[in-house]
Amino acid sequence: MSERARSLSLRTDRFMRLPRRSNETWQGGVVGLPFFAVDAESGEPIRQMAIAWANLATNDITLSSVDASEAQDSDRVLDAFLDLGLRNRKAREGRPARLGVQDESLGVFIKDALRDAELEVVVLPALPRIEEEIEAIVRSEHDGPPPPSALDAPAVTMERMRAFADAARHLYDRAPWNDIGHQDLVVVEAPIAPDGMACLVVVDDEVEPGLDFYSSRDQFEEEIDEDDDEFEAEDDDDEDDDEEEGEIDDLGAGFHWRLDYVPVHELPVFDVGLWADSDLPVAGPRAYPVAIKRLGDREFERPDAARLAYLEGLLRAMAETTEADVDSGRWTRTVETAEGALTYRLSIPSLIDEPTDGRPSREEEERSGATLSRFLAEGGFEDLDQAIEDLERPGRPKLEYRVPRTPAEKAQDLVYRAQGAPGRRRTQLLREAMALSPDCVDAFVQLGEITRDPAKALELFEAGLAAAERLIPPDRLESLKGRYWESQQTRSCLRGRFGLATTLQNLGRADEAMGEYRTLMSLDERDHAGAGHQLLALLLEEGRDLEAGALLDEADDGGPEWAYGHSLWAYRNRPIADARKALQVALEVSPRVARLLVIGGLDADERSELDSPDEDDDAHAEVEEAFDCAMLLLPAWNATPGAIEWLAAELERPEPRRSRSRRGRGRRRGR
Repeated sequence: MSERARSLSLRTDRFMRLPRRSNETWQGGVVGLPFFAVDAESGEPIRQMAIAWANLATNDITLSSVDASEAQDSDRVLDAFLDLGLRNRKAREGRPARLGVQDESLGVFIKDALRDAELEVVVLPALPRIEEEIEAIVRSEHDGPPPPSALDAPAVTMERMRAFADAARHLYDRAPWNDIGHQDLVVVEAPIAPDGMACLVVVDDEVEPGLDFYSSRDQFEEEIDEDDDEFEAEDDDDEDDDEEEGEIDDLGAGFHWRLDYVPVHELPVFDVGLWADSDLPVAGPRAYPVAIKRLGDREFERPDAARLAYLEGLLRAMAETTEADVDSGRWTRTVETAEGALTYRLSIPSLIDEPTDGRPSREEEERSGATLSRFLAEGGFEDLDQAIEDLERPGRPKLEYRVPRTPAEKAQDLVYRAQGAPGRRRTQLLREAMALSPDCVDAFVQLGEITRDPAKALELFEAGLAAAERLIPPDRLESLKGRYWESQQTRSCLRGRFGLATTLQNLGRADEAMGEYRTLMSLDERDHAGAGHQLLALLLEEGRDLEAGALLDEADDGGPEWAYGHSLWAYRNRPIADARKALQVALEVSPRVARLLVIGGLDADERSELDSPDEDDDAHAEVEEAFDCAMLLLPAWNATPGAIEWLAAELERPEPRRSRSRRGRGRRRGR
């Protein structure tokens, strides 16, 4: 007999010598906790488990967190059971007459292990005392009340939640964010919507897509205007900033109903068990739906049964919506919900309505935008400041709309109109341009840039480059090699090839992407698109240090991408003293990048904390540049064992550094 078995046997004998208390009922077993830990090997969230036992007569409880293997260890579960009776015998002396469990086999195991024929085992649908204890732990972990569970809302049942989950799964699979933009307000014309859900926008931040709801079109437009005003006020003095912050902290009517798709470990904590234990439908590991409205600080509302049924039907109607429906501007779908069949009539006003109240028509707005877009494209300006200077030049003729005549001109005009068009309208204009002229390079390229499906985007970029080869004589292409940025036509080629390269990279075709980046650098020696930065980051991420070193030797624009790329390369390939010298140069170029790399680099709130009040006027642009650089290089740094830890340690080194002097901010993408 092993030492563990001998100890367990002795403890069992001691426990059975305790007198039975006829009024005592215990309950417990292995339960799931609403917490997660990250698996060291897979990086995936792993739900935490616990072994819990409670004495309902004395309200005494024992709860210990365990990993998955320990949760399957019956002897470990028995040991925790014995501990509840033995750990303080004078205060708790006695053993139960009844045992409540959810797993009947566990109850049988405990009864057999104790050799207690009189112990009554009762199978329960839930363990309320254990659930109370877990809820208390959750509240203490959150330093206040967390959002309520979806099942806490009035009349919401598991059947209602299952119907909602199924509808949410279908909508996620439909991926409406691929063809409806966040500027395309969708109005629910029928049925009558619950308060706050008459309109919605499809949100996609590349990580957590979903839907944002509004009470009306007016509310949506008012908040868009408020956001614009807030953006314009960012450069106000400190006093104005304080007032604005006060307005933001006023948690009033600005909060909306939302449907978010999140990873399981980001669910409201009381929803974790609902999804993890009930086998509800879900589209994927990052697609758990959460319907919620924030009311104030730590105050939330979850949809009641009627609102949940409306939401279920809406999700089903949108899941059945086609691209042709969207382009029509108004469509109808009848779907089955938990409350029976419902007919939804949906519309996108920006695709069908003409403005009122004296505002310019959509046609007038698009013509004005086309005029400005043509001016910027044909002027060959290096930056916007140069374009504005030219526009304000004394005696300069007023910009006039040029009426297109040929199919090619009409197609290009549609591309110019698309520049300022919101959401789906931009897609419509670009597709019209492609239909008018199969050689409209810009239409293919720009549509590829806004297409979410990488395979479709690749086809569009390839079609655009093929159109350029048909349109531009080979001798002109050859004469402009190295100077593609100087011509509007060849500049479109650069844009299309850059899109092709990044799409190949996103598809995992690294070698092909590297070839395209190298081609871009040869076609535009000043590398306005930043292809060299992309190539360096990809080489480092793929572990091709020999090629990365050669690239570092032949190119350097003084920007942070080269500096921090060189630092990482030196850390991998040179003595630590050389790596420190390279890092010193990088810190002089941009110390922000180092901090962003250490903290992960990608959180907007973290970025906002990097600015101090005495920063100069160029601070915002420098923060954005640092953020872009960190985002680009972070995968390579993370892929290098010990690199981030080394960087963090170097930032803590006490030796004084030279004063900061930027060698050059580097060239950003001129797309």
